[in-house]
Amino acid sequence: MTAQEPGVQCGDRIALHDETGYTKYWVANIEYYCDPPDMWTAQLRPF
Repeated sequence: MTAQEPGVQCGDRIALHDETGYTKYWVANIEYYCDPPDMWTAQLRPF
């Protein structure tokens, strides 16, 4: 997943919405971009 939101860290939980409701994931690995500094790419795992 790639997104732009400050403060996200490994171990955080993320809920994504789709047509059937919400699915919860935890951030297994995260890498931050240099510019903009609040943009990141993460590997998510089902919670």
